Amino acid sequence: MSSHRERATEQRQEYEIKQLSADDRAGVSAYYRFEIDQGFSSFPAETTFKDMVTYRQQQIRDGRLQVSIIEHAGKVIATTVVVLENRAMGKDIAENEAYAAGTLVDPEMRGQGIGETMSAEQDRIARAAGRESIKTVIVDDNFPSMRLRLKVGYRLDGVDDTKDQPEFKFRKNLKNEPSRKKSLQEEMLAGRLGEVSTIDASSPDELLVDPKNTQLMKQVIEAGYKGVFLLSPTDFSEARSLDGNKIVFVRAEILSDSVVD
Repeated sequence: MSSHRERATEQRQEYEIKQLSADDRAGVSAYYRFEIDQGFSSFPAETTFKDMVTYRQQQIRDGRLQVSIIEHAGKVIATTVVVLENRAMGKDIAENEAYAAGTLVDPEMRGQGIGETMSAEQDRIARAAGRESIKTVIVDDNFPSMRLRLKVGYRLDGVDDTKDQPEFKFRKNLKNEPSRKKSLQEEMLAGRLGEVSTIDASSPDELLVDPKNTQLMKQVIEAGYKGVFLLSPTDFSEARSLDGNKIVFVRAEILSDSVVD
């Protein structure tokens, strides 16, 4: 088992992240039990918990995926999984990609930056495996996960609305780091960022889209935009409020030198 330290930013609490080795059966069991207890994972009735732990150990041993955890006060409080081989856990990835298969934080420990810490751990694992990008898929109503992924540098670049619940596709380039910051709240308050209901050649470089309007989101992406942030009503005072969560889209060609906060 390897370990290193990352800092959860908001309360400056230092946690030790442990990347689990294939031979650490106790660690793999604790990780899997935490996910089951949180309703994040399940297994078929004909399969036992012990069988699933053994199977996950073998996946780690074969390099098909990696698992990391955070423990606090003697218990697991966060887990994260990175898929490194195509079709592992049913994920489709190219040879130079990794897949962020899930970051789960104990509800009592949220709001301390642990999600960002674990996302950084996923990036580290993917880079160590020589991958150039990492991607994930989030269902259309999981706004906390969307907010997290966009905040740490993912771009929303695809929408699949063929399923009962639409899925949004996110990808992060692990090779290029943007250099300039700008405040989207300030952009909106200054009138330079507004919601659109249609898209055409005269549309601005930066715009807001209602994530419930999946057809418009697809059109915006097809027009060369990528989602970079999720704004919510809580980001603003009563003087200027939103009527719900909105995705900020920016033309792809101007993203190379900008990052949002």
